[in-house]
Amino acid sequence: MAVQDSSNPGHGALRSVLASHNFRRLYSIRLAGQFGDGLLQSALATFVLFSPEREPDAVRVAAAFAILLLPYSFIGPFAGVLLDRWQRRNVLVRANLLKSLFTVPIIVVVGAGQADFVLGLFVLIVLGVSRFILAGLSASMPHVVNGRELITGNALAPTSGTIAVGVGGIIGVGIRALAGGGDTGSQVVLVAAIVSFVVASFLATRLAAHALGPDHGAPVDTFASVARGLVLGARTLWDKVPARNIMVTIIVNRFVFGVLTAGALLLVRGSLHPPTDVDAALSDFVLATAGAAVGAVRVRRPRPRA
Repeated sequence: MAVQDSSNPGHGALRSVLASHNFRRLYSIRLAGQFGDGLLQSALATFVLFSPEREPDAVRVAAAFAILLLPYSFIGPFAGVLLDRWQRRNVLVRANLLKSLFTVPIIVVVGAGQADFVLGLFVLIVLGVSRFILAGLSASMPHVVNGRELITGNALAPTSGTIAVGVGGIIGVGIRALAGGGDTGSQVVLVAAIVSFVVASFLATRLAAHALGPDHGAPVDTFASVARGLVLGARTLWDKVPARNIMVTIIVNRFVFGVLTAGALLLVRGSLHPPTDVDAALSDFVLATAGAAVGAVRVRRPRPRA
């Protein structure tokens, strides 16, 4: 994200995008839903990884990261097949309600103090639905803005959504502390996440039923065609050296960042603090995460005029 001089013409595009009623509604759905995702992830992290009764090891940390990333790897490429057949506005309404519904058994499992297969299953379902919603939000963007504004909207919305996740996570830690910490505090944060999902669903009802598409008569993908496209894309990347190098660079960067994140978690949880002092470990990890988020923000100095 860049901080630019107010005289930059990009501000005109931003104002134009925000002037669209439907874009603001779509934008608010994303912010509310991803804020709830941050609350959910915060509650699960504190329950599984920052609990005195459940000291994490490298295997548990790796499993937690796998659960977070699997929906993005397997659901994302194929979500468009269904989004091209269903009214996307209805998808946003019902999918957010579905997330809130499947968060209820997570609260029950957390109350029982069981970090087991059942918890992982319901978390996967909720995160899978979240990935489907994000795909729906992206597919809906051309129906609320177009042309140059579409570029601005596509730059603004995902970045803001990521920030909303981070803010939700930090606020979730604060809510848990105010609720007394422990598993009960994690349950309170999960209830707050349900509220956010319901709000996102309500905001989606403010859009007209056909406002987000899909367009009638537009070509529709199939699961088989998406699979063929993935294979074709992999072959193209293999043949095109510059594109392959870019992808390898991105993969290595993400991999190293994940390793550093997991290492930081294990360090603050197991080495820098006693196993029973989870609050201090959690505070240090939140501080490290906030530092990583700040480091991702690039400040662009205004160019001097000729």
